[in-house]
Amino acid sequence: MDVLSASYGDNKIAWYENDGSGNFGTQQIITTDAYYAISVYAADLDNDGDIDVLSASYWDNKIAWYENDGSGNFSTQQIITTDADGATSVYAADLDNDGDIDVLSASQYDNKIAWYENLLNNPHISGTVFYDTNQNGVLDAGDYGLSSQGTAINPGTTYSYANANGVFAYYTETAGTYTLSYTVPNNWAATTPTSQTITIDEGGYSNNNNFGIYPNTLNPDIEPYLSADINRCNWTVPYYLTVINEGTTIEPLSIVSLQPDEQLTYISATPEPDSISTQGKIYWHTNNLLPTQQSQFTVQFHIPDFNSMGDTLSTLASVTSFNTNGEQTDQNAFGYRTVVVCSYDPNDKQVYPAGIGEQHYTLINNDELIYTIRFQNTGNDTAFNIIIADTLSNYLDRSTFRPITSSHPMQVIRNESGLVEFKFNHILLPDSTTNEPRSHGYLMYGIKAQTPVPDNTLIANTAHIYFDFNPAIVTNTTQSLMVYNLPTGIGITVNDGTVVSNKISAFVPNPSTQQSQLNYNLNNQEIATLSIYDYTGRKIEQTHLTSTGTYQFNTANYPVGMYVYTATIDGSIVLQDKLVIVK
Repeated sequence: MDVLSASYGDNKIAWYENDGSGNFGTQQIITTDAYYAISVYAADLDNDGDIDVLSASYWDNKIAWYENDGSGNFSTQQIITTDADGATSVYAADLDNDGDIDVLSASQYDNKIAWYENLLNNPHISGTVFYDTNQNGVLDAGDYGLSSQGTAINPGTTYSYANANGVFAYYTETAGTYTLSYTVPNNWAATTPTSQTITIDEGGYSNNNNFGIYPNTLNPDIEPYLSADINRCNWTVPYYLTVINEGTTIEPLSIVSLQPDEQLTYISATPEPDSISTQGKIYWHTNNLLPTQQSQFTVQFHIPDFNSMGDTLSTLASVTSFNTNGEQTDQNAFGYRTVVVCSYDPNDKQVYPAGIGEQHYTLINNDELIYTIRFQNTGNDTAFNIIIADTLSNYLDRSTFRPITSSHPMQVIRNESGLVEFKFNHILLPDSTTNEPRSHGYLMYGIKAQTPVPDNTLIANTAHIYFDFNPAIVTNTTQSLMVYNLPTGIGITVNDGTVVSNKISAFVPNPSTQQSQLNYNLNNQEIATLSIYDYTGRKIEQTHLTSTGTYQFNTANYPVGMYVYTATIDGSIVLQDKLVIVK
């Protein structure tokens, strides 16, 4: 890190080069034209990968900047304003979430805090998708932005997804007339027109193109999502639990829990848990979670040593919501399975469900495929910008695409071709040698398969990760072989240790609150023994299955938690899985 200075006696902005050992070179003058220079700040204002300089000068009321050519040579002063009366401070940040760095100033004599939009990416069109509290069609002070909402622009057929503040943006290549549209999701009604015609001039831009919506159906839906860094042998690794209100109601209370695999050792959590049970189950609560709003929890676990290499670790997240009367309104769970590794590629892609066997058989239904892309800066310098490019398979229904969560703020743009760009602008991701825990990042999105998708269709996806101006890092390719029925055979071992059978189905529903059932279809000579165990290994039920029928398991009779069940025929396991009981 080099050093900048502002000195009011000689009106000077200067810098001093660090040789890497804390020894600094002679003063290198950027300007002597900042009259009573009092504040200086460094940021990449033109998004060219090098750090520019901002200054505030007191007596000439000036906020200005100086472009860095990449070698520490700076341009002449470029004035942003001379209307900051008694300018005392200057700062830079992306205030409008449009991908470029804006400028802030504080000035003494006019008692003013002000900001100046960076028009680097103009012409552009932006707006906010918002919860219209009073249904008046106007983004008022009491309204709030809704994240992950998709909008579309034509010509160009490009889709932009709202960030955490509900803001979306398009960077149009030419001036002209554009049609901006928004598709209202289920259970919501529009309070503004869902299509707008916008004309922008050369070098112009159009903001405040907003879309308001309001619930027309009260639908509680709080969903958990779980991811983790690579589970490396004998390392302490963060698990990331995100809870999202995907419904239309404001949930007064949600109880969040995480049941880690028994091989994981709890170290710490942010925020601190409300409690941890004797079985290691971790509890938090959230209050008044707004629609599309997220709560995030990070838990540090110690991974077992090399003796567990190749073992599958299973961790379960769940959320139970209650109304103001204390009545349960919703309950959902998310299971996360990963393998202990001692060597790994830190940039990878995963799909949930992972599929069965080496072929990754995935049953065709109306459920989402949830993709997670993980990345790590293993270079020797900070990554200023990261772009992840992912081309969606033609067998995926692109209209169902939705961002779910990410480790850092991101901008999501999808093209009609199926290319999706996840842009982490100004992420400032440190390298792994400087700060290993903070050198990681991830994103998660969901999408459904085309309807109908042919039997035995292979859906494959690969991501490309760009760190600043470096060549792409190509991830592994995820595979989902879509089938209507599992292949013939008594039992197929799944890559997470589960065994599935085409003779005996798994328990559904799972998680279960009152009752869960499985179906079986055996030939006349076969007798299957079904055994159910609690998480301590104690057998709680056992029965014999013959012929064809349905077995009902009354889960209301047992405490909440994770259970294991197996079915055997002639001593061989033909079915083995976990069942979660929740209340």
